[in-house]
Amino acid sequence: MLYGIPCSHAVAALVTSRKDVYAFTEKYFTVASYREAYSEAIHPIPGKIEWKKEKEGEAPLDDDDARIVRPPKFRRPPGRPEKKRICIEDLNRERHTVHCSRCNQTGHYKTTCKAEIMKSIEQF
Repeated sequence: MLYGIPCSHAVAALVTSRKDVYAFTEKYFTVASYREAYSEAIHPIPGKIEWKKEKEGEAPLDDDDARIVRPPKFRRPPGRPEKKRICIEDLNRERHTVHCSRCNQTGHYKTTCKAEIMKSIEQF
């Protein structure tokens, strides 16, 4: 039972054991509560033609009416949004020095090494 209604396996087990399935169902899913919820009349919303007109900045016509609410003036900047989250791991990460495997100096890799290639294997 995830949402107050027993699953099909539970219903099959209840029917097999001759128990009332509705006793294991929440009361909100019964016909009586459905009828109670929709017993009052539901009035439709009037169309846009029948809405009361009000000029911007004027006081509302009645106390029940509200002022015109406009969304805030905001324009998204062009381009990709900036990263707002600061990663703490990047700030505290220790920098390691790079070593070249060819000349064994620091500051560059083997691919960007400017040292001459040494012949380590003797020719026969």
